[in-house]
Amino acid sequence: MSPSAERKKVAVYDPEERSRNLLGKLLERLGYDVETHQTSQKIASRTKGKKAMDLLIINLAVFGESYQQVTEEMESLKLTGKKIPPVIALTTLRISQDARERLEQLGAKAVLAHNAQLMDLMFTVNRLLFPKIRELRRYTRVFGGFPVRFLHEDQ
Repeated sequence: MSPSAERKKVAVYDPEERSRNLLGKLLERLGYDVETHQTSQKIASRTKGKKAMDLLIINLAVFGESYQQVTEEMESLKLTGKKIPPVIALTTLRISQDARERLEQLGAKAVLAHNAQLMDLMFTVNRLLFPKIRELRRYTRVFGGFPVRFLHEDQ
């Protein structure tokens, strides 16, 4: 099997170019195959078949500005089921616990603030992509290639 066939595939949907590109580049540096999209048009095609992703990260703003628009769009996409990849929903909306539970019923495996701390997002990505790895540590292990530089004398 080629190395690219072993890599997990992640699709990022975010209408904000800067955050979409930053998240895409970070995930690529961590060793994931990443697709980025500005709109929600390709979500349905990335949940089934040969081009199915292993994880979807969706800024809920791609569905609309209001909670009602978001829930209607998510309901129409049918993001629940065994073969549907896990979804991380990023939201700029302040939502209640009931609203969060409703988003989870509609397919979001995790709901995070759009400006969530990077480590919270990475822990969630790893938890959803590698669910069978059990940790005996206090904090979840993060898989990926973080750049490291060593300085030794003149080298």
